[in-house]
Amino acid sequence: MLTILMSVASRFASCLAFAPLLVTGRPGRIAGGSAGSFGMGPAGAGLFGTGGDGAGRSGAGGSGAGGIGAGCLGAAGPGDDETGAAGRSGSAASELRAAHVDETLSRGTPAGAGEAGGGASRGPSPDDDAARATGSRRPSISVVVCSHDRLDYVRSCMDSLTRQTVGPEGFEIILVDSGSSPEIAAEMERMAGATPNARLIRLDASGVSLARNEGARAARGQYVAYIDDDAMAAPDWVEQIQTVLAEHDCRPAVLGGRVLPEWERPLPDWWPASLRGVLSIIEYEGAGEYRTEAVPAKLEPYGVNMVLRRDAMLEIGGFLEELGRLGLVLQSDEEVQLAWKLQDAGYSAIYDSRVTVRHLIQAKRFTAEWLLARLYWQGASTVRTRRLLGQDDLIRRDFPRRLLVEALTLPVTWLAPKHSTRFLAARWRHAYASGFTREALQCGSGKRAVLLGGKERGPC
Repeated sequence: MLTILMSVASRFASCLAFAPLLVTGRPGRIAGGSAGSFGMGPAGAGLFGTGGDGAGRSGAGGSGAGGIGAGCLGAAGPGDDETGAAGRSGSAASELRAAHVDETLSRGTPAGAGEAGGGASRGPSPDDDAARATGSRRPSISVVVCSHDRLDYVRSCMDSLTRQTVGPEGFEIILVDSGSSPEIAAEMERMAGATPNARLIRLDASGVSLARNEGARAARGQYVAYIDDDAMAAPDWVEQIQTVLAEHDCRPAVLGGRVLPEWERPLPDWWPASLRGVLSIIEYEGAGEYRTEAVPAKLEPYGVNMVLRRDAMLEIGGFLEELGRLGLVLQSDEEVQLAWKLQDAGYSAIYDSRVTVRHLIQAKRFTAEWLLARLYWQGASTVRTRRLLGQDDLIRRDFPRRLLVEALTLPVTWLAPKHSTRFLAARWRHAYASGFTREALQCGSGKRAVLLGGKERGPC
């Protein structure tokens, strides 16, 4: 007990170290948080308030004059004085992910106004010019499937790709074996060999971001269409990708689509309805530019169904291999970081629900232990993504609130074993807050450091 209390006190002391930095910001930035489950913003109802101020992204946004034109992003207008950032109408550019989990931790849930415009305008690429010269408006597609020791899942995924309406001559498949065991690797080699438009890449190391990058480097298409090995493409998936992209004069760099659940068994009754999103489900029907009012404010692309313009993604370095799943480490947001980086560079990033896959929701995830681990790593991922996007001010601003949530919910975690579903509402909030604060104190990625052969950063 004494050890636990000392740990909490230590974190409060760390919070005080942030105080000088917190008070130097503008009042609107500090107080204007989203008023959700953790909300402490002006419209919130206390620490666990359910109100909302409609801003959707932790504070009012600027009045940027840039707009979306011909599929490309226009120049950003000046930000609102209250946010102190140039950028996107509806929200400051520095607050791209500030309310990602604040209200429900539900990815893709509408929560207010978005943005329009941002970054310098990008003109047509050489690939666009080549398509016009040949009289073709449909870009070439390379589908990349990454898998690690999940033979049954990848078989179903590959089977769905052999049934595409465009036929095998209409696209190529890059099957990336991400360090599977020898027996499964041999089966994947046979699978690729039996598919006329497929090629196999074998990697010795595992890691989804590494595998996705290697798939993109090997691809020959103008666009790389990613699908997870536990997903199944709709029969017209590739056709719809080409149709959507061809509708834009200036081809987008990012295209995300709908992800419908395919349940291995029914979702348990105890599962919080607001947390369906952590299972990588997107059911929104519609289309529009991400982070604008055309789509829900919290809608984000998922790697399970994500298309990237190959030249653009490789130009900025691809997926950051510090992020993404690696073994039992459930870090995420690598696709969000890449998409927003492309959009901030002036490329268009769009969503269109016509591009649909079905995601097999694995029954082994229906445990309280998995859910709490997933939310712990989501908290850590939020901090890492903000750091990579240069948003350290958002980390400092949210840190005291996350620390307080962690402290207040700590006693509840003593009352139930980790596999129990009792007191889950408080326990998942504790898990997220704990991941956030540990990573903010730069000691939350120790497990990943060990897996990568690095050193622990030190105790919290």
